[in-house]
Amino acid sequence: MQLADRNLEALELRRELASAASAADPSVVQLKQLMLDPAVAREFSRLRSELEAAQAELATAREELAAVTFTQESKVGRQLMAKCRSLQEENEEMGRELAEGKAHLAEAAAALARSQADDMRAAYQELEDHCLVMEDEAEELQREIFALRSRVMELERDAGLPLSISGGVGGVGMGPGMGGMGPMGPGGFGGRRPFDMGLGGFRGRGGRGPPGGGGGAMGAGFKRPFGDREGGGGGMGGGMGPGRGGFMGPMKRIR
Repeated sequence: MQLADRNLEALELRRELASAASAADPSVVQLKQLMLDPAVAREFSRLRSELEAAQAELATAREELAAVTFTQESKVGRQLMAKCRSLQEENEEMGRELAEGKAHLAEAAAALARSQADDMRAAYQELEDHCLVMEDEAEELQREIFALRSRVMELERDAGLPLSISGGVGGVGMGPGMGGMGPMGPGGFGGRRPFDMGLGGFRGRGGRGPPGGGGGAMGAGFKRPFGDREGGGGGMGGGMGPGRGGFMGPMKRIR
């Protein structure tokens, strides 16, 4: 009887042990049911977000601590110093590039200005040379005209004819022209208009008169066709005067 009771008690204990073991080790079906529970999933999501926030705060705190304890000998300090040096070198390189670009632009503008100045200087020199040539030609023509007038007066004296040019060579008021020479026509040489050597006549280099001198109206009429670049000057009758008659003041060479 007692043996039977003990067997029943042992059987009940085995059943309780099996139920406890099954409760401590749930089956796969029960585990899937728990994982599919929305409340459990929400709780896991909340815990995961809290963990990420805590990790971010921990990283920030570590960075602040490293910044407070910053030294050039520390690892973080060496990294920061190397980064600062690289940034400084990059800034210097960019500054050099910008400065070189501005310098190139300035050099190009200066070269263009020099080229334009050289062109203007060459054009001015060419114009001045042309003016000098024209002045020399005008002086040569004036000398030839004066020589011809002198020759005409000599021929008239030799022939005993009345002088067609009043006042003589270098005299005061040489008359309106070279007309009245018989076969050469009343108007001068071959019927052409007479050369007026009075006021407003041919002009030459100021201060340098024709051969034999001369004064009066003729002297006042001899002036340079392009004026004088060396100051005020007299007419043909004034001899080698101090300067030349005015052409917009003195002309200066571009050096």
